[in-house]
Amino acid sequence: MMKDIICIGHRGETGNFDVTLSKWGHDLKYLLETVVSKYMTDSFFFDTQAGKASLEFVKEDRILDGMLGILSDFGQADRYYYLNVVTSKDPKENWSLESAEQRCASFEINLYKEYLGPNWQELFAKQSPKEDPFKVSAPMLVKTFYRFNEALALTFKQWHLDKDVEFLVVELNELPLN
Repeated sequence: MMKDIICIGHRGETGNFDVTLSKWGHDLKYLLETVVSKYMTDSFFFDTQAGKASLEFVKEDRILDGMLGILSDFGQADRYYYLNVVTSKDPKENWSLESAEQRCASFEINLYKEYLGPNWQELFAKQSPKEDPFKVSAPMLVKTFYRFNEALALTFKQWHLDKDVEFLVVELNELPLN
């Protein structure tokens, strides 16, 4: 969605969709910085309660920041983690690096601890061994990504992106459906 915003915004600035998306690659944090600095600039994000809340959320939410960091690392390099370990001249050196799964698990455990509060160890010890901590962290992650998508969708409320989306819809509607 962030790349869509950049493409539509670029079309509004230049009149064409000729934008090199590989510049951002899979770096979601860099994509978000670009979207915030270039496309979340309308008065909507500074003058309305919904706009201010959305802008503050994408800039400051630590759950979002942590997950975007993990997903960015995965998209840029970690998806090759196990291949790098196997093909490395020194597998022990690469194996000592945390995989995306390990970072994600640590992140989820920290969310779980936060949810339980300062007495998390005591509360955790009282839980059934069959209790899945993911049942707690999953709704927190879903809520975070829902709010993130909602904030991104609000960029299309801006007058300049709104006009460009309207143009795109008209263009797509005129395509033959063969």
